Amino acid sequence: MSVCLFEFLSSQVPLRPVGEYLGLAVPGLAEGRPSVLIGDKVMLFDPSDPKAPVHEGFVHEVKETDMYIIHSFVRLF
Repeated sequence: MSVCLFEFLSSQVPLRPVGEYLGLAVPGLAEGRPSVLIGDKVMLFDPSDPKAPVHEGFVHEVKETDMYIIHSFVRLF
């Protein structure tokens, strides 16, 4: 099943290295908005550049305000 959560779209959110993963702060994560589970797909792109590549990664760990993404992203297009 695939669910698109555009209402939670964030821009200019920095990714930071956390060991072998990338950390991403997600407002509302502690309240379950959005609900993020280990294994969920994350797509990263630059919304200001329609020609920018879209990258895909997967959630490895979820904390109160952060999620940690496996950083072996695949360029989709």
